[in-house]
Amino acid sequence: MGSQWNNVIFSDEKVFTISKQGLKVWKRPHESIMIQEPLKPTSLIVWRGIWINGRTSIHITDSTIDADEYQNIIFEHVIAPEVDRDKLFQQDNAPPHKAKSTLEFFEAMDLELLQDYPPYSPELNPIEKVWSWMEAQVCQMSPKNKEELMNAIDLCWKNLPQKTIKSYISHLDTVCKKIKKAKGGSIRE
Repeated sequence: MGSQWNNVIFSDEKVFTISKQGLKVWKRPHESIMIQEPLKPTSLIVWRGIWINGRTSIHITDSTIDADEYQNIIFEHVIAPEVDRDKLFQQDNAPPHKAKSTLEFFEAMDLELLQDYPPYSPELNPIEKVWSWMEAQVCQMSPKNKEELMNAIDLCWKNLPQKTIKSYISHLDTVCKKIKKAKGGSIRE
């Protein structure tokens, strides 16, 4: 595995949603319906970071993540626990990530960003494979409400083997070779 990935914390957010849209109930005209669960979708935003030999704690919220909240998440899950502070930090170009206050926060906290990394290239962020793994696991658990969804996400994160994370990060070398061979063009993964 290329040593350049040993020194990177990959991070990202993902929205997990359970939806009851399209629920159909067949009844006779004289029968009443009693639906105990709300029909609106339930969503949670999940943030986390991974690296070759570790991971951050997971952050789950049902509110929007703005620049201030993002900085609080980074402080709570990366800075305060002193998670491998010698590592480069990778993030995408989401508005809270590139906000002036966030960049100033990173500088003040001496958290070095991975530079010149394509911001909109999911094939180059191994955490996208982690999201896919987790989404499949959460889906199998069939959560029915916000609490069950939160518990499912948390359990999947705890049960995700570190060797799986390591394999996703190690696979970056192969992805980079394919992209180079395609002269920067799209690849099939």
